[in-house]
Amino acid sequence: SRARGAPRPPCARRPWAPLAPPVSRRAMRAVGATTSVVKAKSSTLTFSSVSMAAETTATTSAVAASTTAATSWTASEQEDKAMQMMILQAQRSKRRIRVGITGGLSSLAFLLGGLYFLVVLARFHAYTEDICQTDWQNHVQQAVYEIILWARLIFWSLAPLADDIWFPRVVLLVDSVIAIVSASLFDGMVYKLDFGPHLAYLNEIVPIAFYIVALIFTLSSLWAACGREATVVQDRMWKTIIIFVLVHMPVKVLIATELTIECGAASPAWQEVAAQVGALVFVSRKRWRTILQGKLAGMLDSHYSHRSAASIAGLIGNCGWKAILSEAKANFRCIRLKDLSAEDLADNAPRPDLFQRTFPARLQECDAFISHSWHDDAEAKWEALQEWRFRFTLANGREPTVWFDKCCIDQGNIVASLRCLPIFLAGCKRLVVFAGSSYWQRLWCILELFTFVHMHRSTQHVEFVYVCRRGAEEHDADVIDGGFLRFDVADCQCSRHEDKAKILNIISAAFGDLREFNRSLLLSFRAATAVAARNSSASADSEADFDSDSSASEEGISAIVAHLGRQPRQPRGLTC
Repeated sequence: SRARGAPRPPCARRPWAPLAPPVSRRAMRAVGATTSVVKAKSSTLTFSSVSMAAETTATTSAVAASTTAATSWTASEQEDKAMQMMILQAQRSKRRIRVGITGGLSSLAFLLGGLYFLVVLARFHAYTEDICQTDWQNHVQQAVYEIILWARLIFWSLAPLADDIWFPRVVLLVDSVIAIVSASLFDGMVYKLDFGPHLAYLNEIVPIAFYIVALIFTLSSLWAACGREATVVQDRMWKTIIIFVLVHMPVKVLIATELTIECGAASPAWQEVAAQVGALVFVSRKRWRTILQGKLAGMLDSHYSHRSAASIAGLIGNCGWKAILSEAKANFRCIRLKDLSAEDLADNAPRPDLFQRTFPARLQECDAFISHSWHDDAEAKWEALQEWRFRFTLANGREPTVWFDKCCIDQGNIVASLRCLPIFLAGCKRLVVFAGSSYWQRLWCILELFTFVHMHRSTQHVEFVYVCRRGAEEHDADVIDGGFLRFDVADCQCSRHEDKAKILNIISAAFGDLREFNRSLLLSFRAATAVAARNSSASADSEADFDSDSSASEEGISAIVAHLGRQPRQPRGLTC
């Protein structure tokens, strides 16, 4: 309706009309390029941010993993260091005992030998003046001289430790040389003695007899030295001494008889015969020799810790700490109790398939070392084991891992596994003793208990569980207690005789007298039972508090019981 030629009002523009002046195509392309660059930069920034976040996450994970690995490595290094210190201490203690006892008795023997040599020279000089010296003073002097002679021989023969194979050979070699030299000296001096016209034949017979005695002793010494084990060499060494006394005694009896007839009174030479009889009785009694050696060892080294450590070193043998520790870590395995059945504990027959159920473990990762006797009732032991498993699962919320001999010992490499036994015991957190009626009669069980107490230097981690048959609880408990009260390591048994001889030699080498080991072990057992009694009391108090707590969940206990597949029974503790 506007007039022709009138200007269009600003508000009347068409909706589609551009609000800006027209832009050329070149400008549009420039704007599009700029927009693409901005978008690309934005995408790059976004990707960079995501990449930085991913790198940060990866770095954090790597740091956490490195920290965990470093912590694990540090813990492993500390465990290795502790094991190294224990092994080195045991080996040092064994060397100290060897030097103290062997060196002390050897020094005493040489001192007595030198004293006897001087006395013989003085005594021989007196006999050259008068062969018939029969007063009581000469009898006493001759008795003292003979005591010195045989004391030297006995102390010299007691110097080697029970597991020593080389020093007994040295003893035999030195004594053979002494026997030959003594025969030669007597051959050169016997012509100075005036036996009288009736005893002139002694000047010819006695030197030959002494040469024969020296030859027999030397041949017996060679026979004894050819033994391949320490027990064989030492046993033959004492038999050689017995042979020497038996061969030497007739010569002394002949001389004493002829001198008594010649002088008309008892000759002091009979004191030599009496000393030889006493020496023969003593060296024929192994228990007497062991007691004397133990007493002398106690005088020379009275430290209990040294003896205990030396027994550990005896088990390890002559291996270096690096080799034995590496071998133990490579062979240390555990098994979960849930993977065992009652049939697996029915006997001790080798089962290679059980070894396949075990898994490698680091030292100190195993919850318990199971110490038990295969001669106890299998059903009662299985029930006691399940009771302990139930208590452990209830307290820790998981299945226990244990070292069990039938499973964790590689049947193809038993020697290496037994050599690493001290390390295996130290690598377990606690020792659980399932003591049945035969436990105190099994030597390996006793050795496990003693070794664990020493390696951990404490009895706080030893737990005793009585193994009693259903319906015979009181009887079995009395048998177990009686076995403990009458315990003697010499009466313990092993499945193989050579194992018993080896273990007793290790104990004898460390303690000298087996009775010292008996006392040490019984003290450890009393301490362990006292700790267990306190723990049982504390457990009873905690169970009473748990029962009185209204927030206790019976569903959790039922779940554990269902998981174990059995009904809980009252824990036996230290009594059946």
